[in-house]
Amino acid sequence: MTFRIEPPNAWLFARDGTRKLSADAADRWQATGTSVELDDSTATITLDGVSRICQNDSRRAVWEHAKLNGADFRGQGNEPGWHVENRGDDLVLEIKNRPCRDTMSDETFDTTVTVQWRNRVLSGCGQALH
Repeated sequence: MTFRIEPPNAWLFARDGTRKLSADAADRWQATGTSVELDDSTATITLDGVSRICQNDSRRAVWEHAKLNGADFRGQGNEPGWHVENRGDDLVLEIKNRPCRDTMSDETFDTTVTVQWRNRVLSGCGQALH
Protein backbone atom coordinates (compact mmCIF):
# COMPACT_ATOMS: atom_id res chain seq x y z
CA MET A 1 0.00 0.00 0.00
CA THR A 2 1.01 3.57 -0.61
CA PHE A 3 -0.28 6.50 1.42
CA ARG A 4 0.04 10.08 0.16
CA ILE A 5 -0.95 13.24 2.03
CA GLU A 6 -2.26 16.22 0.04
CA PRO A 7 -3.79 18.51 2.70
CA PRO A 8 -6.57 18.60 3.64
CA ASN A 9 -7.02 15.13 2.10
CA ALA A 10 -4.96 11.99 1.70
CA TRP A 11 -4.95 9.08 -0.73
CA LEU A 12 -4.54 5.39 0.01
CA PHE A 13 -3.44 3.29 -2.97
CA ALA A 14 -4.23 -0.37 -2.27
CA ARG A 15 -4.38 -3.48 -4.48
CA ASP A 16 -8.17 -3.30 -4.64
CA GLY A 17 -8.34 0.40 -5.52
CA THR A 18 -7.66 3.98 -4.53
CA ARG A 19 -9.41 5.68 -1.64
CA LYS A 20 -9.66 9.41 -0.94
CA LEU A 21 -9.62 10.14 2.79
CA SER A 22 -10.47 13.34 4.67
CA ALA A 23 -8.59 14.61 7.70
CA ASP A 24 -10.59 14.20 10.91
CA ALA A 25 -7.76 15.03 13.35
CA ALA A 26 -4.05 15.71 13.32
CA ASP A 27 -2.32 12.69 11.76
CA ARG A 28 -5.63 10.86 11.13
CA TRP A 29 -7.66 10.49 7.92
CA GLN A 30 -10.81 8.50 7.18
CA ALA A 31 -13.45 7.53 4.64
CA THR A 32 -16.23 4.94 4.75
CA GLY A 33 -14.65 1.68 5.96
CA THR A 34 -11.11 3.09 5.84
CA SER A 35 -8.88 5.00 8.25
CA VAL A 36 -5.20 5.84 8.52
CA GLU A 37 -3.46 7.08 11.66
CA LEU A 38 0.21 8.10 11.68
CA ASP A 39 2.45 7.69 14.73
CA ASP A 40 6.14 8.56 14.33
CA SER A 41 7.50 5.95 11.86
CA THR A 42 4.40 3.75 11.61
CA ALA A 43 0.88 3.98 10.23
CA THR A 44 -2.16 2.05 11.40
CA ILE A 45 -4.32 1.36 8.35
CA THR A 46 -7.83 0.00 8.84
CA LEU A 47 -9.70 -1.41 5.84
CA ASP A 48 -13.21 -2.79 6.38
CA GLY A 49 -12.58 -3.38 10.09
CA VAL A 50 -9.17 -5.06 9.70
CA SER A 51 -6.22 -3.05 11.06
CA ARG A 52 -2.60 -3.35 9.97
CA ILE A 53 0.46 -1.59 11.34
CA CYS A 54 2.75 -0.52 8.49
CA GLN A 55 6.24 0.98 8.35
CA ASN A 56 7.73 3.21 5.69
CA ASP A 57 9.96 1.35 3.23
CA SER A 58 12.38 4.17 2.40
CA ARG A 59 14.00 2.27 -0.49
CA ARG A 60 10.66 1.73 -2.19
CA ALA A 61 9.23 5.12 -1.21
CA VAL A 62 11.43 7.11 -3.63
CA TRP A 63 10.19 4.96 -6.53
CA GLU A 64 6.54 5.30 -5.49
CA HIS A 65 6.97 9.06 -5.05
CA ALA A 66 8.29 9.40 -8.62
CA LYS A 67 5.42 7.27 -9.95
CA LEU A 68 2.77 9.28 -8.09
CA ASN A 69 4.28 12.49 -9.47
CA GLY A 70 3.82 11.31 -13.06
CA ALA A 71 7.14 9.68 -13.95
CA ASP A 72 7.08 6.49 -16.05
CA PHE A 73 10.74 5.65 -15.44
CA ARG A 74 13.34 6.51 -12.81
CA GLY A 75 17.09 5.90 -12.87
CA GLN A 76 19.80 6.49 -10.27
CA GLY A 77 23.55 6.27 -9.89
CA ASN A 78 26.48 7.03 -7.62
CA GLU A 79 29.84 8.86 -7.65
CA PRO A 80 28.41 11.47 -7.80
CA GLY A 81 24.96 10.53 -6.52
CA TRP A 82 22.22 11.30 -9.07
CA HIS A 83 18.73 10.30 -10.18
CA VAL A 84 16.60 11.05 -13.22
CA GLU A 85 12.87 10.82 -13.90
CA ASN A 86 11.46 11.22 -17.40
CA ARG A 87 9.97 14.72 -17.22
CA GLY A 88 11.03 16.23 -20.53
CA ASP A 89 14.42 17.62 -19.46
CA ASP A 90 16.93 18.44 -22.19
CA LEU A 91 19.06 15.33 -21.79
CA VAL A 92 19.93 12.05 -23.48
CA LEU A 93 18.71 9.02 -21.56
CA GLU A 94 19.89 5.56 -22.62
CA ILE A 95 18.03 2.63 -21.07
CA LYS A 96 19.41 -0.89 -21.60
CA ASN A 97 17.72 -4.13 -20.59
CA ARG A 98 20.89 -5.26 -18.81
CA PRO A 99 21.25 -6.20 -15.12
CA CYS A 100 22.68 -3.50 -12.89
CA ARG A 101 23.84 -3.47 -9.25
CA ASP A 102 23.76 -0.20 -7.29
CA THR A 103 27.29 0.36 -5.98
CA MET A 104 26.13 1.99 -2.71
CA SER A 105 23.08 -0.05 -1.65
CA ASP A 106 24.04 -3.33 -3.40
CA GLU A 107 20.43 -3.44 -4.67
CA THR A 108 19.95 -5.15 -8.05
CA PHE A 109 17.90 -3.82 -10.98
CA ASP A 110 16.94 -5.20 -14.39
CA THR A 111 17.93 -2.01 -16.22
CA THR A 112 21.18 -0.10 -16.80
CA VAL A 113 20.84 3.66 -17.33
CA THR A 114 23.23 6.18 -18.90
CA VAL A 115 22.45 9.91 -18.84
CA GLN A 116 24.21 12.56 -20.92
CA TRP A 117 23.49 16.07 -19.64
CA ARG A 118 25.46 19.32 -19.73
CA ASN A 119 28.62 17.64 -21.06
CA ARG A 120 28.49 14.98 -18.33
CA VAL A 121 27.92 11.24 -18.58
CA LEU A 122 26.33 9.52 -15.57
CA SER A 123 25.84 5.76 -15.28
CA GLY A 124 23.57 3.84 -12.93
CA CYS A 125 20.48 1.65 -12.56
CA GLY A 126 16.76 2.11 -13.06
CA GLN A 127 13.36 0.49 -13.36
CA ALA A 128 10.02 1.05 -15.06
CA LEU A 129 7.40 2.40 -12.65
CA HIS A 130 4.23 1.10 -14.33
